[in-house]
Amino acid sequence: DGGRRWRCNVCALLNDCPSEYMCDLDADGRRRDLAERPELRLGAVEIIAPSEYMVRPPQPPVFLFVVEVSYTAVSSGMLRCMAATIQHTLDRLPGGERTQIGLITFDSTLHFYSLDGGAPAMHVVTETDEVFLPQPHDLLVNLSEHKETVASAFERLPAMFANTQSTEVALGPALKAAYQVAQHVGGKIAVFSCSRPTVGEGALRNREAAGGKGNTKEGQTTSLLRPDTEFYKTLAVDCSKQQLCVDLWCCHAAYADLASMGQLPRFTGGSTYYYPNFSDVEQGEKLSRDLQHNLTRLQGLEAVLRVRASRGLRIANFYGNFIIRSSDLLALPNVDEDK
Repeated sequence: DGGRRWRCNVCALLNDCPSEYMCDLDADGRRRDLAERPELRLGAVEIIAPSEYMVRPPQPPVFLFVVEVSYTAVSSGMLRCMAATIQHTLDRLPGGERTQIGLITFDSTLHFYSLDGGAPAMHVVTETDEVFLPQPHDLLVNLSEHKETVASAFERLPAMFANTQSTEVALGPALKAAYQVAQHVGGKIAVFSCSRPTVGEGALRNREAAGGKGNTKEGQTTSLLRPDTEFYKTLAVDCSKQQLCVDLWCCHAAYADLASMGQLPRFTGGSTYYYPNFSDVEQGEKLSRDLQHNLTRLQGLEAVLRVRASRGLRIANFYGNFIIRSSDLLALPNVDEDK
């Protein structure tokens, strides 16, 4: 019909072409403006969204590291491997001069680090029932302005906790503290864990020893695949609302309740990395490579994804790490080249 109608390549239905989109056809029956219409030639087309689609102006990329420093973390070599890798990756973090960085460590207490001076300063908070920040500001610093101080902090970490004997872990309070630090700006929280949380909110039972392992009853076995507490999902939903993505690095030598802790990356667009029985000698190189790739890969912040389909087609389900805000809108605090 001279370009007045077009046929769907999925269902073969004929549709009227809008008058403003019409174009004359050449001798082969193709539109004369085909070369100028990427949406007619390519399977996927990217369109830069205008500012009206933004909830707020683009925020600086934020990397907040939450690191366990218990006896297990030190003796396995996880702390040394993580600190050395981050120290040598600082120059390649994305974001340029706008990048911000922060550090929180934890065992049975929480340790915050001021990185805006000539040397890193540690603040210890022993209160884990009601978490508070020792100072409301300056726990996130501009990396380009304080690179030497930040590098010094990671370089000193292994020696600072080399003689620790602490085996108790307050992961839940450390996560809530990280949320308070970064909730105003969003970004990425990287959590490094070697032990099952035992102190404060988010403490987890050893459900495997309590009846899951070796038990043939299907109900008790499958219960290990379900979260043992709503703490991590609730926190993950709050993080997603504030555009915070959580990556979980598990280097556990004993039972790790990933069904519970894994709710953090699942609902924030993050990833879970699991290294059972971690040893720096055997798995340190793999952890280092994975961490470098995670930090330096192409990634975007504060993304949303909406999937639209032609009439007659229906989206049955969505799979992946995200939160569905409405029937067809997916919230992705962080989206990277591997997703």
